[in-house]
Amino acid sequence: MAIPSRQTSIRFIVALLGAATALGLTGCGNFFQCEGKPSCPASSSGGGTGTTSGDYAYVSNSTSSTSSISVFDVSTGAPLALSNSPISLGYEPTAMAITPNNSFLFVSSTVNTAVYTYSIGSTGTLSNVNGTQAAVTLNASAMDISPDSKYLYVLDFSTVGTSLDQYSIGSNGALTAVTSGFPLPLIGTSGASIKVAPTGDFLVVTLGTAGDVIVPLTNEVIDSITANPITFTTSTVGDFGVAIDENDQVYFSRTGSVSVYQVASNGGSYKEITNTAANSDTGAGNRAILVNGSNVYTANLTANNLSGFSATTAGILAQLTGSPYAGPSTVGAIGVDSSGKYLVAAGYGTAGVQVYAIGSTGALTASSTTANNGTSTSVPVVMAVTPLQ
Repeated sequence: MAIPSRQTSIRFIVALLGAATALGLTGCGNFFQCEGKPSCPASSSGGGTGTTSGDYAYVSNSTSSTSSISVFDVSTGAPLALSNSPISLGYEPTAMAITPNNSFLFVSSTVNTAVYTYSIGSTGTLSNVNGTQAAVTLNASAMDISPDSKYLYVLDFSTVGTSLDQYSIGSNGALTAVTSGFPLPLIGTSGASIKVAPTGDFLVVTLGTAGDVIVPLTNEVIDSITANPITFTTSTVGDFGVAIDENDQVYFSRTGSVSVYQVASNGGSYKEITNTAANSDTGAGNRAILVNGSNVYTANLTANNLSGFSATTAGILAQLTGSPYAGPSTVGAIGVDSSGKYLVAAGYGTAGVQVYAIGSTGALTASSTTANNGTSTSVPVVMAVTPLQ
């Protein structure tokens, strides 16, 4: 999620923090398997007990007078609001992330400079782990969680500087600092996002017009020793979102295009993949992006639609049949449900939530049912979907 940017060059920064150890993790979309890694037990339990087996989408609602989270059951292919939805927050949400084992939802607020922890019940209901208190106090503009549910990575932004923080997630959802204040460039004019690779070997941060950062991980932990970064400039106007597939290919959503990079398994090097088909995308504006198996999807905010691509193992993209697909007005967030059958898209205000069936070729078919999520058009949508299991 980002703010539309002005045209400027972008820097791509690779933080070389030392060689990372191969972790033996494989993944597809949000699905993960742990295979012999010491910090990733055979049960894949990570932090929490994995109490949720349902299929839910959590969508933020922010207005000048109230802030809340609407919860939708999307297991039927249509957004059905829970009886206790929306759930009042008392603060404006900035980012949300769900642990891959579906135990906890983390919600940040840059207004309150805080991150809050919620446990997810078996019926999708939320319980604030810390009551009304924040789990940690920082200005979290973006968050993501390690594939084994053990770590929360937070992009901490201020007008003074941007940093990357890491917290371990306890079985009760408690956060304990692991790495604090790893320095990054200031966020540019188009916002920021963060994504951990399915392998857990590295993470990628987009800083809008300020550049992109690849951070290698050792056993999913950020090395606190900073090496000299590698920098280059492209002609793009800004990177708004990032997705990573199980082959360590990184997909950036840019104005009017998707750019693909092949990253080394240790996160220490990269190369851009020539991909003219991806650049034929006509979507524009602040865009979310995700990978689901061999398909890539983007939310084109100013075009009010979704783009879909098939991706080869070499990262070459081709438009899916019917792409782009009509979406909610000013669509700002997308996610794949826990069954892998549906894509959920959220827009602003009365645009509501739309669910799409994902066909065998990856093509999207919209359900006949939409839902009003009550989000003000002046505040971007934030959404989190229970991950694939």
